Amino acid sequence: YDLTLWSFALQELLTRHLFVKREGEPITEQILREHLRHLGVDETTLDVPKVVVRINEAFDFAVADPRAFPDVRASRAFFSRVWEPVIVGGKYSVIKKSDHPKESFVTYLKKDFAEIFGAYTVWKRVRKDEISLPDSSEQQGDEVTPEETVIAMRQSTKLKKVSAVQDWLGLRVPKALVFDPSPDYRPNDDEFNLWRGWPYRPVQSGKAQIYLDFVRDVICSEDLTLYDYLLDWMSQVVQHPEKKDGVGISVALRGKTGVGKSSFAEHFSKLFGSSGLVINSNDLLGKDFNRILLQKILVVGDESLCGGDKKVASQLKDMITGSAMVVELKYRDSFEANNFMRFIFLTNETWSAPNTEGDRRYLVMDVPETYRKDTDFFAELKAVMEDGGYEDLMYVLMNRDVSKRDFQNELPNTSAAKENVERSLAPHFAMLKDWIDDEYITIENSDPTVPNMKIEWGEEISKPQLEAAYLAYSRRRNVKHTLNYSTLVKELHRVLKDFGPHQRRTGDGGDRERFYVLPSLEEAKTQFDEFLING
Repeated sequence: YDLTLWSFALQELLTRHLFVKREGEPITEQILREHLRHLGVDETTLDVPKVVVRINEAFDFAVADPRAFPDVRASRAFFSRVWEPVIVGGKYSVIKKSDHPKESFVTYLKKDFAEIFGAYTVWKRVRKDEISLPDSSEQQGDEVTPEETVIAMRQSTKLKKVSAVQDWLGLRVPKALVFDPSPDYRPNDDEFNLWRGWPYRPVQSGKAQIYLDFVRDVICSEDLTLYDYLLDWMSQVVQHPEKKDGVGISVALRGKTGVGKSSFAEHFSKLFGSSGLVINSNDLLGKDFNRILLQKILVVGDESLCGGDKKVASQLKDMITGSAMVVELKYRDSFEANNFMRFIFLTNETWSAPNTEGDRRYLVMDVPETYRKDTDFFAELKAVMEDGGYEDLMYVLMNRDVSKRDFQNELPNTSAAKENVERSLAPHFAMLKDWIDDEYITIENSDPTVPNMKIEWGEEISKPQLEAAYLAYSRRRNVKHTLNYSTLVKELHRVLKDFGPHQRRTGDGGDRERFYVLPSLEEAKTQFDEFLING
């Protein structure tokens, strides 16, 4: 427990190797040297005979009482090496430390942590109140020597078995929990940063080319504009995970099972280690506790998004563009944390993202069936990525210049995105789309023996006709809440720019009649497409 000749990491690894070999027999110098060579450790840097003695003592102690420490140096080092007290949601908690970027964080409330390690004890030297240290004033002018002070301290204390975890907790001041992946961020002494760095170093080798070709030819359907934009988006996340302002874009992929949507997203998420997450997107929102999202930069939602739930869709929009999030944890107060998350959504459904008219949050793409269920290709892709491909992909993304990219204003308008918006349209806009697709407006007649009236684009439509057409459409679509007439006209005017009221008298001295002049079919199509893009 108290080997000070090398790091605790080496001690732990070495002990693990030797414990298997020992089988109750003492460790010899020969066994130790064999294991040092196995671990690649230079034995000349160690006092091997002394190390052998200390390890055997540690084993003897562990066998006698595996949950007792010989002294507080050992017990405190044991806890400090793995754990750190932090404040989470206003509660004193203990978090498991790890330098491994692929390991997620684990926290316990203080009382739970103390209960888990409650059986661990340590022999601790405590003060005897009835014995005092020598005072130089009582020594008739003689100075108290250091040796006398040490002797007096030993005499004034006694060994007592105490709780190892309570002893350690009593010495620690909990730190503030933060998550900040900024390259130049250095936490203060009173902060514990959950960001653990990148699991792969950028190393140029060309091995990621098979992945990049797959992204270009399949994910982006050989569209170089889409490919450049998507690669810039991926590079921005890697180069500046802390910057979402001006980006706020998520990727949504539609395609049949086995076309490679998951392979694209999962290989990219590997670059983020424990800060990457692949999860069924139905579990992302609408839950009471969202601890799983606290430490994330890239979230891959595999399956359809929010099923048309407007509340969930609104939450999702906030998560995509917002710089902060409210974290809810069990048995702790909610608290605000930084939000660095980017999203990739994958679905087999026709409707892949809740983007509405003018919504520039989603890059929506259809994935073709080029490699559908081609297990040999995807196995080769996986093998190459694991054999240096991730390091090469990091190099490509880290060194790509994205400084001039305007992600919001240069977002490609794909046909898949347009279809998504059309599926999200409010009923009155969906009605307008149907009129454009049909190339005329149907005015239903209440008398079934009389044919319905058709009004062509470019012709006039009266107020009663417009009302009748809208109410008939709403009945067919079971629209529960219809718009009043004035609101309907204002909404249609958002799309059809010249859709304004005109008036004329009906006959000599008759009542005034309000009517509207419809644009031509081509003008209506153009204005409707602009509305879908810009809102």
